[in-house]
Amino acid sequence: MAPRRYDAPKRAQMQETTRLRILDATAALHAEKGAIATSYADIAARADVAVPTVYKHFPDRAALLQGCTSHAAREAPPVGAEIFAAHAQPLDRFAALVRAIYARHAYMEPWLQWAEHRVDPVLSAIVAPMEREVAELIGEALSGGRRRPGKPAVALAAALCAYPAWETMVRQQGLSSREAARATVASVAALLPTTEKRASR
Repeated sequence: MAPRRYDAPKRAQMQETTRLRILDATAALHAEKGAIATSYADIAARADVAVPTVYKHFPDRAALLQGCTSHAAREAPPVGAEIFAAHAQPLDRFAALVRAIYARHAYMEPWLQWAEHRVDPVLSAIVAPMEREVAELIGEALSGGRRRPGKPAVALAAALCAYPAWETMVRQQGLSSREAARATVASVAALLPTTEKRASR
C-alpha cells in the first residue's frame, strides 16, 4: 500500500480554522459572562472541540487572553497617530482622538464592561500597554508638536478618555458619544495654557 500523501497546506488551513473557531467561541463567552468565569471546558463546548484541542492552540491562559483580545479588536475602530493627519491645532487633534477612542469603547463594550483587568493580573498585563499607548497619544495630541502639556493634564485627559468615563457619560447619563466627547474636550481645554487654547480657536 502506498503511503498516504501528507498535505501540509491543507492541514495548516484546518488548524487555522479550528483556531479561529476557538477564538470566536472565547470572545463570545467573554462578552456573555467575562473572562474570569470562562473555563477551557466552556470554550471547548462552545467551539465544538475537545478540551485538549483548546490547550494545543492556547497552552496557557495568557496566550488565550492575548489571542482573544486581538481577535475581538480586529474590526474595532482604529486609534493611532494617523488620526492627527488632518488636524494642526492641539484641541482639534485631541477632539479627533477622543472621538476615535469613544468609538472604540462603543465597539469593545461587550468585553470592557466586565472591567476584569483591574483584578486579573493576566488581563492587566495585556491592557496596561494599551493604556500607556493611549496616554502617549493624548500627550502627542495636546502638544501639537510644541511643548507637551504637564503630567496632571495628560493624566486627567487619560482618565476622561478611559472606558469608565465613557460608560458614565453615555450609558448612565444618557449622553451621545459625540456629546461626551465635546464635554471631555471642554474639560481638558480648561487645563491647557492660554496660548494653546488661543491657537486652537
